[in-house]
Amino acid sequence: MSSLWLEILYAHKQSSPLIIWTIAAPVFLMIITHLISTFHFHRIARTAKPGSEPPTAPYWLPGLYHLPGLMLGPSPYIQRLLNGYGSLAPFFFRAGPVRFLVVTDPSHIKSIFLASKQITPKTFHLTVFEKVLGLPKPAVEIYAADESKCKETKAVNFAHLTLNRKYMSGTALTELTELYVRALRKNLSRMNFDSRRWTTIEDIWAFFRREIPNATIEVILGPSILDMHPDIVGQFWAFDDNLQEYSRRLLRHALTTSPYAARDRILGSLKAWISSSQPEIPDTEAITKEAFWNPNTGSKLFRHRDSIFAGIPGMGLDGRASETLGLLQAANANTVPSTFWYIFEALKDDDLRHRLKCELDSHSDDILSICSSPLLQSMQSEVTRCRMATAVIRRVEADDVILAGRYSIPKGTTVLAFPSDSALNTEAWRKIRPQSVMRPLEKFWAERFLTHDTRDTGDESAEKNPRKDNSAMKYSTEGLNALHFTFGGGQNMCPGKAWAKNIQIATLAVLFTDYEVELIDVEAANSLIPPLRQTAVGTIKPLAKVGVRIRARSEQL
Repeated sequence: MSSLWLEILYAHKQSSPLIIWTIAAPVFLMIITHLISTFHFHRIARTAKPGSEPPTAPYWLPGLYHLPGLMLGPSPYIQRLLNGYGSLAPFFFRAGPVRFLVVTDPSHIKSIFLASKQITPKTFHLTVFEKVLGLPKPAVEIYAADESKCKETKAVNFAHLTLNRKYMSGTALTELTELYVRALRKNLSRMNFDSRRWTTIEDIWAFFRREIPNATIEVILGPSILDMHPDIVGQFWAFDDNLQEYSRRLLRHALTTSPYAARDRILGSLKAWISSSQPEIPDTEAITKEAFWNPNTGSKLFRHRDSIFAGIPGMGLDGRASETLGLLQAANANTVPSTFWYIFEALKDDDLRHRLKCELDSHSDDILSICSSPLLQSMQSEVTRCRMATAVIRRVEADDVILAGRYSIPKGTTVLAFPSDSALNTEAWRKIRPQSVMRPLEKFWAERFLTHDTRDTGDESAEKNPRKDNSAMKYSTEGLNALHFTFGGGQNMCPGKAWAKNIQIATLAVLFTDYEVELIDVEAANSLIPPLRQTAVGTIKPLAKVGVRIRARSEQL
């Protein structure tokens, strides 16, 4: 930057001194600001005394700090900060007066997860409900209240936490997964893939974006909404693809092409469907005794939650529609891309594909057994480790918090941790589980989360190769919670983690059991994977269309 401005100054050497200094002064100010902020950053990062605040990452513009870079693209800009200063974290970055604290050290992340009452996601969740999901203001006020003083807030927390955990685990999750398998199989069978010839799918990413939500929406809400609104999947992606726009805190009319129209469209469809399928306020007690699923109103997960929201003053149809949209977003937004990568990795490695097929055959059609397979679970964790980019967002709600006995984090600070960054911390992974880095963290390795079951042998050697002794392997993430936390951690871990796992594994099971599937261009597969350390948060997409050919297995006809 400085050399460019020197060239400009040289080109204008005949100009008056006033013009020269008018051009030069801002440049010098930026350079001096960056030098001073860099000095202060390294001084505090290396010599901070206990109780000190973390340093602020170097910046060029006083007052604005990192705001210009964030406006040009928050995710890649934050990733550049991580690449440049992550080893010296925690550090602040600032958008004008607003500060955000980035943590990368596993001990700091563990401290945040353990302090679930002092450092919470509540403020972030309120922003999502209000800015992203369009929750009505009276409902937002209820959500923001203290549940010990407001019974409606307690009811909301019961629906969000207790019910989500109840229906996203155990036998309820198994029922949801079995419903998904049936729905996916039914939808794929309608495509009449022939066993005698290959059918080409030119863009499997687009194919999954259509077919997986078609099945998950049928499972969660029932097929009646798909009959009433056949384009509901397209409406969902039109909304989800604009998520960042909703949270920029811009006035609706300030946007040249309003993404709010997409949100209004799907909220309108959900309101119409809720009003039609449940014309009367649902009875919560009666729902608990009903069948788990019915075609008109879908799963008990949705019906039980919706009955709670329907009884809260200030929610109305608008609030219930926003909550339903949030449920669909949680069920699909990360699940669909990660399922694509799960299938992609299985298809591009012939040896892995063969072992997965053998694993599926050994479990017949028992979906609970399949989803408990060590190899399939390890591969799912590896996909979330290196093919997903999420963020853990918390806020210090109590008095100042001391982080790992060193830094003081002021009340009101927003704290950020990025799993995609921790996923590549080789030194930390080696320290906790040496065998996990037998292959570089930068490379996909399906067996990374397999460990030797020492209950019988007592052999805890870290040198064994998982591929040579699958019978003695078990799936484990023990000790890795501060390094592998794509779905959060502690008491605030996302309850949809098990759902995402089951959908990925179940989709693979349906495709590999009922069909033969191959990548059209296996040799080009690796070139379609985006480089690591490019984006801190967001959907990771293939760099170009991924084509496959598919045909039904003859024994399935």
